[in-house]
Amino acid sequence: MVFTGCDDNNNNVIGGNNYNNNGNGIDRACNPGDVRSCNTGAFGVCEIGKRVCLDDGSAWGECEFLTYPGHVQEYCSDSIDNDCDGQINEGCDNPCEAGDQVPCYTSFEGVCSVGIRTCLPDRSGYGECVPNVLPGTLTEVCGDGIDQNCNGTPDDGCLGNVCTAGTTITCDTQLQGICGVGQR
Repeated sequence: MVFTGCDDNNNNVIGGNNYNNNGNGIDRACNPGDVRSCNTGAFGVCEIGKRVCLDDGSAWGECEFLTYPGHVQEYCSDSIDNDCDGQINEGCDNPCEAGDQVPCYTSFEGVCSVGIRTCLPDRSGYGECVPNVLPGTLTEVCGDGIDQNCNGTPDDGCLGNVCTAGTTITCDTQLQGICGVGQR
């Protein structure tokens, strides 16, 4: 018997979890009955699924839907694809509530790249993406690696902004979590 995550010779786990909770010397890929999330490949709320560890612990089962496409009707005004067809609030008389806001990306560089779309007063949809920071409204802050003036060049116009080939400095990528720190 070949186990996922094991080699073919002695079933020792290679580079994975070594589940051997019953002390019988047989390693497993997972603990029977354990559940973990997975991506079903569907749209909207149907995207998140679950995998259950097989009864013998040899592998994780197939990704199962938690919400099946077509089993939930579109709920208007929540900005979520409830019926899993890849469209948000389609078929709704009012796809959003007046004044509701959702994040968006602009065509600008640097700190101007993130913006907000606001639901139109007639509730017919969202307006254009408006940058949180307008280009040219901020002065470049030297040495922080961020493009405050939104021209596509961080720290431009700063004295001493000269580097030696092959050296790097830490910068803010403007992404969330562990992706927020980078090098240039």
